[in-house]
Amino acid sequence: MRTATAILASAAAAALLAAPAGVVAAPAPKGPPSPLTNPAAIQTLAAGAYVWALAPEFVYRFLNYNALMTAPVNLLAGTGVVAAAWNNLATNAGDASVLYLNSMIDLSGRPVAGTPNGGTTELVLTVPPSARNYYVVNLLDDFINSTGSIGTRTTPSTAPTSYLVVGPTSQYAHKRRVTIKGFTYRVMPTDTNYNWMCIRIRADSLVPASSPASGTCQPE
Repeated sequence: MRTATAILASAAAAALLAAPAGVVAAPAPKGPPSPLTNPAAIQTLAAGAYVWALAPEFVYRFLNYNALMTAPVNLLAGTGVVAAAWNNLATNAGDASVLYLNSMIDLSGRPVAGTPNGGTTELVLTVPPSARNYYVVNLLDDFINSTGSIGTRTTPSTAPTSYLVVGPTSQYAHKRRVTIKGFTYRVMPTDTNYNWMCIRIRADSLVPASSPASGTCQPE
């Protein structure tokens, strides 16, 4: 009996020495295991979060890259210089017959650090006539869903045309046409603040680089 009592006393003393002062041992859990700690549930949740966030993460990353290498937010590159498939003013394409131009758009209304081009919830987009050259202006939201398409196939034109691209918090977001300072615009709404405008222009890979039909985009 003395031996058993001594062993129990020693075990109790060891437990007291091992536990920090004032710390009370957590009670044993009751009920079924929590699904929040179930490895299979965690894996399913993480996979869903990855799929949902992959597109916004890419747009945000590309927005920063484009601002560093090509043009600031809310602008197209090429002012005063020639945008070409072989320089950073355009984006390399899968073939030489298409010239890609990109503009990353912020319509949150918040100022964008390092550039005067933020702080707006709408932008005016003016495109050239589409009858003489084939092009597509594709507007994509933060989840890379197409929210608008302008160009030869969808909006054929023989004169320059202007559109109002508006974010979700713009006062014009739920209108189809608006007149601002005497100018009437067709409204192109998007449901996210960050957006990606990808322009594809047909180019002729069989002509000299100096030709307007080559893989270059001459500034207006």
